[in-house]
Amino acid sequence: MVHNGYKDAVDDVNSGKTPLEGYEGHKVGNNTRKSNYGEMNTDLKMESITEIDGKPASLTALHEKITDIDTPIKQGIDHIYQNATPPPKYVIVESKYGSSDLSVLSDGKTKQMSDTWINGRNRLKNAVGEENAKLISEALENGEVDRVLSKIDTNGNVTTCKLDDLGNIIGKWQ
Repeated sequence: MVHNGYKDAVDDVNSGKTPLEGYEGHKVGNNTRKSNYGEMNTDLKMESITEIDGKPASLTALHEKITDIDTPIKQGIDHIYQNATPPPKYVIVESKYGSSDLSVLSDGKTKQMSDTWINGRNRLKNAVGEENAKLISEALENGEVDRVLSKIDTNGNVTTCKLDDLGNIIGKWQ
């Protein structure tokens, strides 16, 4: 089921009612709106998926969804979905708007969305709580998790790419 808060916010951006840049009188920077718009578009796309790799799928968000275009940006995992009809058991998604790409940590080797990044710094626990984090970490070890990069262009079109355990793009997803 689509949550009206973020569906309405996406519709407002798409119609031009809510600008992503060039607006005045607001203390939140343009990157906040662009990031949130991307995350909301990703949630809408993921909720509409009915199959993965030709098999039925029913995804339920385990993460806290962004419902306000001006919500301050938070660090960590953007989206985690549980699939009622595995495989996969879970789908972990990172949203990137425009030309943004996955980052590499200051150690110079740990890439965003790699297993090391996902399991590090309590990211799973912070996104979905301790109990779900343990289940997802176990599923990750067993190869039962799809890692996805969601790219949102300036027109709101969403393209999804499958990632390997190192955070590298290995093909299209959906």
